[in-house]
Amino acid sequence: MKIKNNKSQTHIEMILSFVIFLGFLLAIFIFINPVRQNPVSYASVDLAQEKIINNISIYYNTVSVTLKTIIPSTNCFLIANKQGLSTSDNILARDFKNIITPVKIDSSGVSIKSTGETFYKLYSSASFNQSASSPSGCATLSDVNYTFGILDNGKDVLYENILDLQTLYMNDYDALKNGLAIPGDFEFAVYHFNHSVILNETLAKHKLRSGNVLSREIPLKALKKDASKIDILLNIKVW
Repeated sequence: MKIKNNKSQTHIEMILSFVIFLGFLLAIFIFINPVRQNPVSYASVDLAQEKIINNISIYYNTVSVTLKTIIPSTNCFLIANKQGLSTSDNILARDFKNIITPVKIDSSGVSIKSTGETFYKLYSSASFNQSASSPSGCATLSDVNYTFGILDNGKDVLYENILDLQTLYMNDYDALKNGLAIPGDFEFAVYHFNHSVILNETLAKHKLRSGNVLSREIPLKALKKDASKIDILLNIKVW
């Protein structure tokens, strides 16, 4: 009988040891693999994309002006500000060939330096560069000598804002993340359409990334402060 009792006791001890071992393994799995508890989904990518793009975008106005006759390129002309462009904003002008030309806006109207073209497009925003020079003494055109196009209210990513975002990211990542209200970690890079690098300093910020890393590449036509545009790919990673 003693032999049977010893065998029964040994069997119970083995079962208890196995249960304790399994519990130990389970505890290790839970603590060293937290990604199972907080999986990253593409909803996190959607949120990061929304917050980042809103942060680097600007609102601006554009309107075209078409002259009835060609004005020599040595002259400038003054037209009425019929579209109500803000005199407190910076204003830029580009002609039909996309050449930038001096322009000024004030209470008297919009003064534009002629490039010998009949079509000009005006860009208005506080975020744009101020025109390099201001035309003065311009000939006033009557209403019958020109027509305005439809005023367009635009919203686009500003390239220089991406540069500022990268600087903030590298100088104080935690403050930027809190300011954008992005709960997880993220990084971004900017490429040309041929995938040559434009900006990628943030990729060296985090040496370790825990869990799954999700990525998205967003094609954008970014506006610059001189009202020119550049095609870019914005790559966002979250984890």
